[in-house]
Amino acid sequence: MAARASTIREPAGATAAERAGRMGPWIVALLVAFTLVRGVIWAYAIPPLNAPDEPSHLIAVSQIRALRGLPVAILIDPNTLSENSSPRPPEVLAYLAQPQFHYTRFRALSYESTQPPLYHLLCAVLTRPLPADPETLLYGCRLVSVLLGALAVFAVARAAATLAPRQPAFALGVPLALTLWPQFGFQTATLNNDIASTLAGAALTWAWAAAIRRPGDRRWTAGLGALTGLGLLCKLTVAATLPGTGLILLGRARAGGAALRRFVGHAVLAGAVAAVPVLPWVGRNLQVYGEPTGAAQMLSVIHSIYTTRLGVPAETRFIVPPLGDFVWYSFSSWWGVFGWRSVFLPGPLYVVAAGVTLLGAGGAAAWLVRRVRARQPLPPAQGWPLAACAVTIAAALANYILYTVTTDASLQGRYTFVALAAVCLVGAGGVLHATRSPRLNAGLAGVALAGMVALQLGAWLTIGQS
Repeated sequence: MAARASTIREPAGATAAERAGRMGPWIVALLVAFTLVRGVIWAYAIPPLNAPDEPSHLIAVSQIRALRGLPVAILIDPNTLSENSSPRPPEVLAYLAQPQFHYTRFRALSYESTQPPLYHLLCAVLTRPLPADPETLLYGCRLVSVLLGALAVFAVARAAATLAPRQPAFALGVPLALTLWPQFGFQTATLNNDIASTLAGAALTWAWAAAIRRPGDRRWTAGLGALTGLGLLCKLTVAATLPGTGLILLGRARAGGAALRRFVGHAVLAGAVAAVPVLPWVGRNLQVYGEPTGAAQMLSVIHSIYTTRLGVPAETRFIVPPLGDFVWYSFSSWWGVFGWRSVFLPGPLYVVAAGVTLLGAGGAAAWLVRRVRARQPLPPAQGWPLAACAVTIAAALANYILYTVTTDASLQGRYTFVALAAVCLVGAGGVLHATRSPRLNAGLAGVALAGMVALQLGAWLTIGQS
């Protein structure tokens, strides 16, 4: 018996990293399973309609199910739809008007029906077997979000493993950071199209890492275009990934001769493939709304809501919130604020979140400075995808600031979540390479992991509040 048992022991020379590498796929599977199970639990723990814009997302899905097509929503003011708008299902309006909700004005409008339609279409198709009962449909759509969240964790795990195939701690740390992120968990359990944009960002980071390793295979160029087009049909914030994809196409072009000609060829191919799903929607918007996004009139109404709320003239073009409010509410909602932005994590956990943020960002900056000083450029297979992640984070932040000051002063960090996968890649890499000492880096990684676990536990304690 002793001899037989010895045959399944690790080889004497096996390192901890090698053992972790062999266990990697199983650990990723557990993380995906955890995301699914937690998502289902939270989907039923969160009170119905207790998430930003959930009533209007429910209307959009219900309209698609009833119309078997895309609805039209033309907002005249914060309480009124044009008579040319698609009718809202009466059973949904009655559900929203119940005393515990009393959503009869702006929150009962179909403003989310102006959004890119792919997430709502997916919810409508996957919930087709369910009855039209609004609450049943709401929970069915929340389960669709759970599925998308699990796919995002898988995609970001594949992105990390493709980017650094010989670093199992990194390959596991990145999906672990994503699934433990409290606001991401809230996204996976509610009816919202932010989870679709988060998945699009994760899928693109995986495609960036894979495409740069196969510069001669034009199928990856087409794949980048397809993911971009589908992502834009989930939410327009996916436009923040365009500079990153452009960098990857440039990196692929530089891998061969005639870089400029090859780059133009890659860009044309990717753009043409992206246009296939996007152009029909743009054409429909031009016909129905007179502009390509379909959302201009809705954004104008939202802008008027905030000028009225802040007591400034309606023609005020820029709404500049106090710097302290901008930093606090953006940061707290980036990490975790639930309900209709009224359920906060226990206060000390935001200090923990700040510490984790500093570990990731500071470690990444220190690692970059060391490499620049030592004149040690990264190999292209890592350099180009990391550069794409960096510019995507910058673009998402710039878009968030621009949107805040021109349209919506609600200060919601979730609007940057198209870059969340990139943040997890850069942050986990920063923690694991913060110093020259592997032992110290392991200690820092343990501290960061403890912080993420604390944030997740805090989320479990507060998620069901309203």
